[in-house]
Amino acid sequence: LTPFKDERMHYAGKKADQIRAVNPDMIVLPCHSCHGQIKQTIEHYELPDIPVKYLWEAVAEALVME
Repeated sequence: LTPFKDERMHYAGKKADQIRAVNPDMIVLPCHSCHGQIKQTIEHYELPDIPVKYLWEAVAEALVME
């Protein structure tokens, strides 16, 4: 994916629009590639600072009882 950053960011514009429309509190992703792509998209399109977590992080946090 690395050599095609301009192309990825162009097509990620649609995902950025979807993120803006939903205005999520958090984005949870299952894989390393998806995680990196969304983090780059948020930065590139200057979206609000939305926490981006791996699925395992969200599950681990849900299992912790205070």
